[in-house]
Amino acid sequence: MKHTGFFDELSKRSLEFYRKEEELKEQFLQLPRQFYECEFYRRYLTPTDRELYSFLKDRMFLSQKTTADGDPTFVDENGYIFLVFSREEVMDRLGISKPTVVASFKKLSLVGLIYERRMGNRRANRIYVCKVRYMTKEEAIKEIEETEAILHASDKKKKLKSRKLTSENEKLKSEKLTSETEALRSKKLTSETEGLKSKKLTSESTLRLKKLTSIEVKNFYPINTEYSNTEISSSSSTLAGDSQFLSDKITPGISPPAANLHPTISAGAEEVQDDNEIVKLYEDNIGQLNPVSLDKLMTYCKEHGKDFMIAVIDYAASNNARSITYIDNVIENLARAGANTPEKIAVHLAKYRNERKQAREAWRQNRHIKQKQHLKVYGMVGDKQGDGKPKPGKYEDFYLS
Repeated sequence: MKHTGFFDELSKRSLEFYRKEEELKEQFLQLPRQFYECEFYRRYLTPTDRELYSFLKDRMFLSQKTTADGDPTFVDENGYIFLVFSREEVMDRLGISKPTVVASFKKLSLVGLIYERRMGNRRANRIYVCKVRYMTKEEAIKEIEETEAILHASDKKKKLKSRKLTSENEKLKSEKLTSETEALRSKKLTSETEGLKSKKLTSESTLRLKKLTSIEVKNFYPINTEYSNTEISSSSSTLAGDSQFLSDKITPGISPPAANLHPTISAGAEEVQDDNEIVKLYEDNIGQLNPVSLDKLMTYCKEHGKDFMIAVIDYAASNNARSITYIDNVIENLARAGANTPEKIAVHLAKYRNERKQAREAWRQNRHIKQKQHLKVYGMVGDKQGDGKPKPGKYEDFYLS
């Protein structure tokens, strides 16, 4: 029963054994026994390295067979056989990654089992498979020492290269940080300069406003003592002398100027006072003025007058305006409508507000009608009852409230 079960298991798993009369027909990759006996190879070769060497050696036999058939493609000028085997093909055949393939090629080259010759001009490298060396224990130890020295020198070179790259990277980072710092400093200085300029302009504007508000009307024609009679007394002798003095000083046909009376100065004072009032009204109701806005506002005052600008600023403030641009638009619209006086402005604004109110009412009424039609179409408002009154819909109060 045991034997029957054993053979049943073999038939189920499709396992076949070799018989004594059969010959081995399969092809195998050969691994030198020295890889497992020599201390030198045992120290440096991994199973992947050994497998790669056996695979390359098998491929070399193929190149040797091709040469024996009369094709000298894989024989160099010295008569040595080489093979061409790319890393990608090795990755595909052995099923290993590219870093593993690269490391195995380097290890085989280090221990002297292969040699790669670079051909250049985008041609594939030639791979020469070297023979396995049979060494005594002393020779193996000596080879290990030499190999360790080579590896130590290589590591030292790598460390120096790494340090050099690190120093270069640090230098580049430092230069980059320096340039970025300089750029930030320049940007900061530029912004500070712009801020100082803006602050200076604002301070100049403030000083200008203070000067406008604090200016006093001066008497540019003070009392001229040459024309005054301050020395006239009740005595007759003094009066006679003064009369002679006045008759000598006063030119016939020209009367002396009156003190504190000059129409030009009075008009200038009134203009300054109007400008101050407009500026104060603007800043109290709309916002602070910068130099550009101040010049624009003064220009409007000169063009349209005090009463016009007061009406415009009142309208802008009632609409919560916060910039001179709104004043520009209001003045432009009023000029287009021909409203150039406070009375015409009041009439124009009343007409405009009435039209806006009528438009809103019409829009609300139209929306109410559309909602009612919508509710009736979708059955939310019922038809009329027998008494002629509309039947209340289910959602009528909700939508029309």
